[in-house]
This record gives sequence, structure tokens and C-alpha cells, in this order.
Amino acid sequence: MRLIYFTESYPYGLGEDWKKNELNVLNNYFDDIIVIPFKYGCNNVSKPFIPNITYVKPLSKFLLSPKNILIQIFQLITSSQIKIFFYEFLTQKVFLSYSKFKQWFNSSIFIENLIDNPIIHKYLIKSDIPTIAYFFWGRNTSEVVSVLKNKLIISCIRFHRYDLYDYVQPTYYLPYQQFQLLYSKLILPISFDGKNYLNFKYSSIPIKNKIKIHKLGTSYDGSSHQSTDNILRIFSCSMITTVKRIHIIAEALDLIYNINIVWTHIGGGPEQQKISIYFNSYSDNIKPKITGLILPNKVKSFYVGKPADLFINVSSSEGIPVSIMEAMSASIPVFATNVGGTNEIVNKNNGKLLPIDINPSLLSSEIMNFFNLSRSTKQFMRRNSFKTFKENHDSQINSELLSKEILSLFSNND
Repeated sequence: MRLIYFTESYPYGLGEDWKKNELNVLNNYFDDIIVIPFKYGCNNVSKPFIPNITYVKPLSKFLLSPKNILIQIFQLITSSQIKIFFYEFLTQKVFLSYSKFKQWFNSSIFIENLIDNPIIHKYLIKSDIPTIAYFFWGRNTSEVVSVLKNKLIISCIRFHRYDLYDYVQPTYYLPYQQFQLLYSKLILPISFDGKNYLNFKYSSIPIKNKIKIHKLGTSYDGSSHQSTDNILRIFSCSMITTVKRIHIIAEALDLIYNINIVWTHIGGGPEQQKISIYFNSYSDNIKPKITGLILPNKVKSFYVGKPADLFINVSSSEGIPVSIMEAMSASIPVFATNVGGTNEIVNKNNGKLLPIDINPSLLSSEIMNFFNLSRSTKQFMRRNSFKTFKENHDSQINSELLSKEILSLFSNND
């Protein structure tokens, strides 16, 4: 039984390190696993390979070079997929918006180039082996599902945030998503919010019975402990980008004068310099630190065996963040904005859901309220934080469930 595992950059790149946990479990269920990344990411040195799994060079290595616009137009109108392309063009009313038209056009050409990619051609288009094609993301490589006609290929796609919700796109449009859903045997959103979104948006097409929630997870590497020196140790973890709104945390801490706080942000990104500017106005009671970009497998080393009191996420948009799961695996209470599926992991027992429109003043008040909670209340939150991880986001357990779900596609396809 063959499983092809399509990723964004794993085993290359700087992220997606948790996939090794999933692959280690899948390796027990399938005779033949092939990992195919879309690109190298920021790092073309691979992470350690798992024995008995085949790794293929990234698809982008073999994608066709950009052509001039006239050649692309000719490629499009002479494509064997023109009916699907044209149907998408009409039903999604692409013609009403230049930005949507451009997105549709680029996606159509991208799909056409994927079909011609020698790796896709070998393992999907012309394969004569019954195969499950498992796409970890609902964009990029998985767009080829829209035009796959090989009946020996059983497709399943996982959906997270940017690849799922059209409203996170500037155009409110994700090209060919309806065809991806129609031609997949299994649709795997990572949250109930994602499932409800798909059922509502695509209520007119027969996908309801194909949608199965499979949550992401992380491993247990050890616990943190509560501070005992009257210092509040706060952590956050993400790329420093607009959607993560790290500036709200930075501004909130600038409003706190009567509590000693050590704030560590794990990660870096394009807005790191902007965030650092806030530090110049901090009083001596606030000690901030930005780690910059670090390898994902180093994140939990900031928590395990060390004092860690509170984890904060103030994103404007999320699926269910792995960073929250990692903090909970180390028994850290979590404050997070009520976006996407975050309310499926954060609650009053293990932390607090913050309003989507959280501002620095309100966040500073919530931080001070947390600091003033009794030690026993904080311990209660810590226990429940770990309990949430163990019951819902243990990667070993979730990967076992996923493996059995994917494996069932073979028997159901007979």
C-alpha cells in the first residue's frame, strides 16, 4: 500500500518539524511512503530522514520557468483542462475583479505546470499503483487534485487557515477549492470551525460525509513550573508578522508598572525591528527578549524544566496554533484571541479567550488580573492546560487516528 505525503517544505525548510511525529506513526501502517515537498523553503539541508521512507526532491526544482504572458494565454486556452478552468472562471465570477482574475489565471497556469511536472506525472498522472495522495496543505501541490483523473489515486487534503478560509485572502477567493473538495475522498480540517465553514460555504455540493476533523498535535517533552520569585514569566511564539499582532503584547507591557515581568518572544520575522523599538520606553520592571528565528525543535527547550507562567497569542486569524499546543504540553496556561478554532483549545479552565479586537489596555489588565490570581488557581489552570494537550493534541494519539482514517480509504475504495 503506497502513501504519498505531500508537504510544503519538509524535510527541508525551517518549519513543519512536527511532521516527523506523524510520519513515524504512518510508517507503521503503510508498506511504501514517499515524501514529496513543494519547495526547499529557507533551507535546502534536509532534516534527518526516517528509515524506510523515500524522499523526493522538491517539486519546484522541476517546475517550468515563467513564460511571457502570450505564451501563458496560449497554454491556457489550449489546455486539456480548459472546461474546468472556464467553469471556475464563470461560477466564481472571476471576470468581475481584476485581482481575482489575476489569481485565477496564475492558479490555472500553476495547475497546468503541475500536470507537466515529471514528479507529479510519475507518481500521480501515470501511476499504475493504487496510491493514497495525502496533501498536508490545501494550497500549492494539492491544487492538482482539481484535475486528477487517475482512478488509482485516492486524494485526501488537510486544511488549516490560509488554505481554508477565503476571508483571509485579500480577494476573498481561493481558486479551485470547490474542485479540490469534490475530487478528494477525504477532507481533513484541523478544527470544528473549519468543518462548519466548509459545510456552510459548500452546502450545495456533496462533501459533508467526506469531512473528518483531525487535529494537529505535538509531543510531550516535559513540563515547566510556576515561578516562585514574584516574577511573571510570559511567553509568545510565532513569526513576527502583521497577522500575529505582537505589537499588542509589546504595547500592553508598556502600561504595566507594578509587576516584574520577563517576556520572551520565540521567533522572528519582518516586523521584528518594529517590535524592538517599544523596548526603549519600558520601565525597569519589564525585561523583554526576542529570540529571532529558531528551529522548531528548539521551541520547547524554553519551557521544559524552567519557570513559565503564561503564554499569549493575540493573532487576528488562526486555525488552531501548534504554538499553543506546545505551551500546553508544558503545562502553561494560555491567553489567546477567539479566532478560527482557538476556542476549541483555550477556555476559562486552562487560560482565557480574549476578544478578537483586543487592545493593549485590555490585555495589560488581563495580565495583571492573572498575576493576582491565587497560586492554587494558577495550578488548576496548569493542570487543565496539560489535560487539554493530552486529551486532544497528543501527536502520537492523533497520528494513530489519522493513520487508521487514511488506511480505511483503501478498503472503502474497493
